[in-house]
Amino acid sequence: MRAKCVIAVATLLLLPSFALAETLVVTNGGDDGAGTLRQSIASASADDVIEFDGVDVVTLTSGSLAINTDLTIRGDGVEITRSGASRFRIISISDG
Repeated sequence: MRAKCVIAVATLLLLPSFALAETLVVTNGGDDGAGTLRQSIASASADDVIEFDGVDVVTLTSGSLAINTDLTIRGDGVEITRSGASRFRIISISDG
């Protein structure tokens, strides 16, 4: 009985972190604006998931993508390109 109670309490403690995670969907392959990877990363909270819908190529022209929270990006074959004239890192990851 005690083991069942411990499992139930552990489940309840872990549940809120999963319940708060959101799935953000990239629908625009541009560099900035609604539906872009940059906007999704900027809007993401801890443990969110970013997925792509109808976007095969993301083109970056205005600097690196700054990630400062724990998140998952599921890209299934999506390419990230940057402007040939620009010299910047594609992704910059730091502690949140």
